[in-house]
Amino acid sequence: MKILLSMILTLLALAKLAYGQAELKLSWDHAVTNQLGFQAERVGNGESRLLEYGATQRSAIDSGLKKNTRYEYRLRALYIEGESEWTNWVKGKTGK
Repeated sequence: MKILLSMILTLLALAKLAYGQAELKLSWDHAVTNQLGFQAERVGNGESRLLEYGATQRSAIDSGLKKNTRYEYRLRALYIEGESEWTNWVKGKTGK
């Protein structure tokens, strides 16, 4: 499991948000190929939500968000053996 976690740390430096109108685009890259999928946690607008993505996905648009609102995301990979550790939080704000 140590090898998997050291590869996942690449997510920390490469996770980024692009800003849109009432939506945010979360994108990531990593060097691991045996994940079953990804899970993101979103916090903002007084709520927390888990979002799930497929194993080959490298970006996602989170739409239907409140305008002019700050959101935070963190990401982890899912494996048969369990989950990776969460990345650091990445912050973004929707357009007005």
